[in-house]
Amino acid sequence: MKTGEIILLAIFLALILIGIVASKRQAGRERDAAERFAASQGWAFYRGDDSLVRPLLEAMNPESSYTPYNIVRVAWPPESVYLFQYHSHLRDRPGNKSSGFACLAEPTARFAEHPVSISRRVPTLETLLGDVVEVGPDEFRREYTVQCARRETAAAVVDEAVQQILMEHAAGGGYSIEVLISGHKILVSSFWARDRHEWQHLIDLAGRLRLAVR
Repeated sequence: MKTGEIILLAIFLALILIGIVASKRQAGRERDAAERFAASQGWAFYRGDDSLVRPLLEAMNPESSYTPYNIVRVAWPPESVYLFQYHSHLRDRPGNKSSGFACLAEPTARFAEHPVSISRRVPTLETLLGDVVEVGPDEFRREYTVQCARRETAAAVVDEAVQQILMEHAAGGGYSIEVLISGHKILVSSFWARDRHEWQHLIDLAGRLRLAVR
C-alpha cells in the first residue's frame, strides 16, 4: 500500500472514530437530560428497560418495529402515560428508519378498531400515501393528512374535539407532529421535540387528545 493510500485510510478511520465518539456523547447528553427531567417531576426513569413500552407500541402498529429508550413513566395505570425516545422502521422495509421523541397515553374512551394516523399535510407526499381519507372541514384538511383503512373509523375518532386540539397546535406555530390512535391508545411523536418544554408539550397534547377521543 502506497504512503498516500495509508494516509487516506488513516484519515477515514479517524473520521469514523470521531463520529462514534460524538454519537455516544450526544446519546449520553440526551439520556442525562431525560433523566433530569423525570427527576424534576418526580417521575420514574427507565434507562434500558423497554418492556413497559415496546409491547404497547407493537400492539398499536404491528407493521412497524420499535426500539424505545430513555423512558419516562409520567402516570401509572389505569391512565398510563410514557414519554420516550425511539427508533422505528417498517418490518418489510428495515432501511426506512425514523426517530424522535414520543408520548404514549392510554386508555381512550373510544376504541379505534382500525389504526388512525394523523400527520402534517405535505401535498406532494400525500399523493404517494395509502389509505388517505377526507375528514373534517377544508381548514383541517389543509393542515393535516388522515390515513385509515376505513373512513368511518377515522371520522368517528377524528371528531371536532380532536380537530380543534390539532388546529390549535398548528396555529400556535407548533413543530410537526404525528398522531397514531389505535385500540384504546394514543401516540404523539415528533422528530423536533428536543428539550423539556417540548417534551412537556407532547405530554400535554397526548393527554388532551386521550380525553377527546370519546
